Amino acid sequence: MRFPFLLLLSLAAVTVRGQSSVDFANLREDVRLLSQRVGELSLRVEQLERENAQLRAQTQGTGRDYATLAQLNEAVAEINRVIKMELLYNKSITNQKLSDLKKIVIIEDESNIAELLALHLKDIGCQSTHFIDGEEGCKYVLANKPDLLVLDINLPGKNGLEICKEIRENGMNVPIIMLTARTEEQDKITGLELGADDYITKPFSIKEFLARVKAVCRRWDADKSESEEIHQVIRSKEMMIDREKRIVTLNNERLELTPKEFDLLYLLASNKGVTYDRKKLLNLVWGYDFEGYEHTVNTHINRLRAKVELDPNDPKYVLTTWGVGYRFNDE
Repeated sequence: MRFPFLLLLSLAAVTVRGQSSVDFANLREDVRLLSQRVGELSLRVEQLERENAQLRAQTQGTGRDYATLAQLNEAVAEINRVIKMELLYNKSITNQKLSDLKKIVIIEDESNIAELLALHLKDIGCQSTHFIDGEEGCKYVLANKPDLLVLDINLPGKNGLEICKEIRENGMNVPIIMLTARTEEQDKITGLELGADDYITKPFSIKEFLARVKAVCRRWDADKSESEEIHQVIRSKEMMIDREKRIVTLNNERLELTPKEFDLLYLLASNKGVTYDRKKLLNLVWGYDFEGYEHTVNTHINRLRAKVELDPNDPKYVLTTWGVGYRFNDE
């Protein structure tokens, strides 16, 4: 019994090659690891074949070689499982489409990256529009309100941080995923504070990109559905928070809050007396995978207090639970 090892290696290579990625170093590493695994299993099969041949010669087919044959079959099945699992995993990204057609704008000056993203977005049921110039892309977003904006930071005309700020200042709640270089940590923090919903560090894989797109869309769809079902107004002393209209008033005067400031205030006010630590607030308000940026919460709390408190140093609404986090006054 001879196993077609070269065929297996070819299938493995094709399987991994189906994974398009902006980070080609990771792709090559995937190929290397899978090939190494198949090679190890192939050596094991050859060893079992030799042992089985020796045992068969010794026993002359008396049936004592069945156990070794079972091991051989198991090794062959394991190779098949490795290839099938990798194939299914790669296909799962493109087979899982979003529930409805999403209109996505990509503002990215590297056309090869933008074209690759657009190609894979189409596979999950998205229609994308690409802009190289930041000024032109920003005008289009403000005029058309897409379902999602994929926004690079370093752009000609107007950079991504300026675009994010202008979009939020115009009251547009479109979700924003920012693309940043690995060394631009301050840009990540600034982007989150300006109202970005997620960031992806270059270089990145298509799997990661699509997973984050789906996660952001799910969060926004859930929030939209919930807000359509429930029109909740929260009142506390002189403060009124209208969730559906996203309005906050204090002594009947409207406060100008950024989207994240509103989300943070609404979360705390809708759970009066409940203390949230910084990491929990970061996950609930900004989404996931922002560990290490808990100080972003501190910055937003300080800005929020400056707007809603008569004396930010002696707050009456957004309180600190020392050594733990923050809560909304329940008295």
